[in-house]
Amino acid sequence: MRRLALALLLGACRPPDTAKMEPDKLVLGECGGPALLVLLGPPVHQVEGRRVPLPVGYAEGERLFAEAVAGFEKRAYREAAHGFMDAASHFAGGAPEYQATLGANRVVAYRNAALAWEAAGDLEEARRELGARTASDPECAAELGRIAARLVSSGCKPSPP
Repeated sequence: MRRLALALLLGACRPPDTAKMEPDKLVLGECGGPALLVLLGPPVHQVEGRRVPLPVGYAEGERLFAEAVAGFEKRAYREAAHGFMDAASHFAGGAPEYQATLGANRVVAYRNAALAWEAAGDLEEARRELGARTASDPECAAELGRIAARLVSSGCKPSPP
C-alpha cells in the first residue's frame, strides 16, 4: 500500500503496483477467471477547510468502468475494451489534487482494455486504439506504449452474441 501511495505522489499516469505482472506479457488471468485491475478511489481533498470537488465526469467514468467489467465477465470482450477506453476519458481534468489518482485510474482502464482486446484475439485493434490515445492523453503516452508492447494473444474467445 505504501508503494502505491508513493507511486501516486510521484506523478500522474503511473501504473498501480501489479505484482502479478510478468515483464514480457500483459495477460494476468485465465479465460475463466480474469484478473482485471480495479479503480483507485479518489481521496477527499480539502483546501482552506473546503472540500475540493471531484472532476465533473468522474462518476460517469466509474459507471462506464463498472459496465465494462460486467461486459468482460460476460465475455463481451470487444465491447468491454471500448467501455474501458471510454471510462478512461472521464478520469481527467479537475483540481490538481486529484491528478495522480486520475492518471492511475486511466492506466488501470487502459490495461483492462488491453486485457479485453487480448481475450477477443484482436491485438491489431488494441495497438491501434492504444496508439491513437497517446495523442489525446500525452501524460500517459509512455505507459500506453508499454501496455501495447506487452500485448500477447490469450487464446480466449468471446461468447457468441
